[in-house]
Amino acid sequence: MNNEGRTLDDLLKNDEVEVELNAPQVSSEKMVSLNAQIPESIMRDLRMISAYTDTNIKDLIAKEIGRFTKRAKKKMLEQMANN
Repeated sequence: MNNEGRTLDDLLKNDEVEVELNAPQVSSEKMVSLNAQIPESIMRDLRMISAYTDTNIKDLIAKEIGRFTKRAKKKMLEQMANN
């Protein structure tokens, strides 16, 4: 999503999330769809972060899910090793 020229008010009022499809890179991991409902307040924050960082909302979400999954997997493996 290119947010250049858009105001913060426009981003906050826009209910439609634009999705920009990029051609996958040869070395990239296979992507799967995730259909999820998220609170409006989180979506509003994501729009602000997206505008400030000029990063796609879907990329922000994917990055955070990746971080969470990595930490959770590490913790799970540590707990399994201790049992």
